[in-house]
Amino acid sequence: EGNLNASVWMIIFVIINLIQIIRIINERRKRFIEPKIFDIYESVFSSLTTYEFLSFWKLGIIKSASKDYKIIQNGEKLHSMLLLLNGKVKVQNGNVHIAYLPRGSFMGEMSFVSKKGASADVIADDDVSYIEWTNLELLKIRNSNKIFWTKIQNILLNDLIKKLKRSNN
Repeated sequence: EGNLNASVWMIIFVIINLIQIIRIINERRKRFIEPKIFDIYESVFSSLTTYEFLSFWKLGIIKSASKDYKIIQNGEKLHSMLLLLNGKVKVQNGNVHIAYLPRGSFMGEMSFVSKKGASADVIADDDVSYIEWTNLELLKIRNSNKIFWTKIQNILLNDLIKKLKRSNN
């Protein structure tokens, strides 16, 4: 009888571990990324696995804006994080031009990170599309998957560093 209890618990232990191994292998398996977003994966999200990237991508909402549309207004508190997919946007403070942002650039991330109002206007320079992740979705990630959240923060940090280097040139 004592050996039967030990055997049952050993079988349960093996089954749980097998399920975990299969889950890990599945998550690390390379996934197909559509060619139209593969460059964004490589240039912005390369620190994520393809599974993590596609899972994160599916949480976003793709939006568009026409030329001269103000996507972000100076002083506005953002309730989401935005990534430019197509087109070009200009960043300006009042009438002072600060920068142009190309495809694959985050918009309003400083406001998102600092939880303060935006420090500049972001205006569509031509017809643009972007993906938006709401604070609610990002909060769910932060609370449920700390390692993944750290990766997202590192991606934002790298984007800020690129922008600082670009502004110094």
